[in-house]
Amino acid sequence: MATKDIDWLVIAEKDTQGQDIVKALFDKGSASGILNKGGVIGHNASSILDGTVAVTRFSGHLYSLLWPEDQDSKYSRKSEDVLDEFGFKVGGGWKDDRDMLDVFPIRLNERQPKYKIKGANQNGLAKNMSALFKRAKKVIIATDPDPEGEMIYRIWLYNHKGDWGFDKNNTYRVKLGSLDKKSIQKAFRETLLPFTETKGRLAEFYQGLFYRGLARSIADYEYGLTFNLYGSATSNKLSSDKVKGAWGRVKNTLLAWVLDAEKAHDNFVATSSYRVDVRTANGVLLKSNQIFEKKDDALKFIDQLSGSNQQVIERFSDRNSVTPPTLFSRAELLRVLTKHSAKTDWGAVIQSNYEIKKVLTYPRTDSVHISNEQFDLLKVALQEPVIIDMINQQLDMVEQKGGYDGLSVSFNFEREANKKWVDDEKVFPHFALVPEFSEPLTETKLDALNSDEMRAFKASLFQTFAMFLSDAIDMVHKYRLVLSDDLVFESSFKVPEHQGWRMLLNDCIKTDTLPDISSYDFVVTEVPAKQPSYLTVPSIISRMKSKNVGTSATRDAILLQMLDKGVLYLDKKSALHVNKDLVSSVELLIANGWLDADLTSVWQKQLDDIGGADAFVEFLNKTRSDLVDLNNKVKQAFGK
Repeated sequence: MATKDIDWLVIAEKDTQGQDIVKALFDKGSASGILNKGGVIGHNASSILDGTVAVTRFSGHLYSLLWPEDQDSKYSRKSEDVLDEFGFKVGGGWKDDRDMLDVFPIRLNERQPKYKIKGANQNGLAKNMSALFKRAKKVIIATDPDPEGEMIYRIWLYNHKGDWGFDKNNTYRVKLGSLDKKSIQKAFRETLLPFTETKGRLAEFYQGLFYRGLARSIADYEYGLTFNLYGSATSNKLSSDKVKGAWGRVKNTLLAWVLDAEKAHDNFVATSSYRVDVRTANGVLLKSNQIFEKKDDALKFIDQLSGSNQQVIERFSDRNSVTPPTLFSRAELLRVLTKHSAKTDWGAVIQSNYEIKKVLTYPRTDSVHISNEQFDLLKVALQEPVIIDMINQQLDMVEQKGGYDGLSVSFNFEREANKKWVDDEKVFPHFALVPEFSEPLTETKLDALNSDEMRAFKASLFQTFAMFLSDAIDMVHKYRLVLSDDLVFESSFKVPEHQGWRMLLNDCIKTDTLPDISSYDFVVTEVPAKQPSYLTVPSIISRMKSKNVGTSATRDAILLQMLDKGVLYLDKKSALHVNKDLVSSVELLIANGWLDADLTSVWQKQLDDIGGADAFVEFLNKTRSDLVDLNNKVKQAFGK
């Protein structure tokens, strides 16, 4: 490769992304070099970028934080024994040396943390990238527009230059939402902006992403290693730590949740209360809010009612139109897919559909909205024959399986954009997870999908296509008997007139049996207390999202890691349980206030609010204060 200047250096996040950028930017035969040896260089890159262009890439995270003793000598052990994967000396050292509690918790120099190259291959890649960087007049950052993507670039730059800064005048950002050729070309034409550009909150936004990612990585490092030390150093009080890597900011929360659910389910004592209802002539009930602990009390109440003046049951009817549901975020798509198989790594499947098969858009998103432009694109793309065939096959299957009389659904490609799905203000930095149609979907593309990839694609396709199906329409009938202001018996019943979009999502409702109100009497209905349920993979993913625990990119990965390592396991009914060797540990930690299920939720909210250096330092000071309090509790427990 010649050593002449490079006008544009494009830096991708990983090899596959870099290869896609090369295919999109360079005309066939105009590029030279091998990407995984450093970079690809070419000229006249599809007339999108002027001059000489080079494309290089990271391999995800090139660097990892050094072990504590390499960060600060006070964390050093007295010997040179081999360390396990968590930094503990095998057979001794930190694992047994409770004097380490005097210098813990671990605290990094957040302004100058120390990193190392992950491996020999990455070392060579970093050198090649640095060589290209020195020759580049302008740099385009094409990593994922999220905290991890921004941090990957800046940590490399920090280790390259010795500081976190870069030449904003010569550095540009491009926002890639899809990796097909047309989408990449469009992104370079329409979203490429210098960091000096304030339009679209660019500079401040990416600065915030970086500090968010850096704060998370440092806090998780300090929290995770500290907790692993406590779990090991207290092994005389805790159960044998047979499962490595059980502790961490998000892991602790999941352990506490799963164990709480286990205890609530297993310790449940069956009880009943008694409700006084109206029973109509055909046995259909109108329910009241009159609840009694004892059946005799409920029967006495009915005796009082028997002497009262009987009144006529009233009926109220209303036609209710139900629009199609929201589009998928990553968490919602995972929740749907894990109902089919809890052990499948659906995160990897979705990533493959985005990165390799190019049939889904960027998957690490919490958004459920698309732009008006995307809506117009989908409105056309979804009318392609190959798509219509897939939709009709699904509708036929649901009709036959459910025994519905006719499809009871119609296509509505004239539907206007609805704020429920379409909002230009809510798609920054990412939009909902929808099928990628910048290039035509062909039978060849579909044939390349394995069964799991096809299931994930269809789930997203059907959820998206539902926007262009007719609304579901139900007649809602409410029956009410009012004996006094405080005593009302009422129930609602649905009679579907038009299943609409429900047909495609296999979410149809049956016609409720309507009450015969020609006569009625009062009855006592036993209401058994409901036994709390174990947590499942879909339910815990939903809770993680609602409680703001973890991120869209990490939730499923952390959960699957805990399952793979045996920290959690699934029973035959797909219920989650804590590894038996860890139960006593988790119980003791919870009892001493060392596991706070709400702590990581609070931390995640604080992380999401980080917008710059000051908030970054403030966050770390707060998390470190929490760890100091925890450390003091541990020392007190051991009489130190």
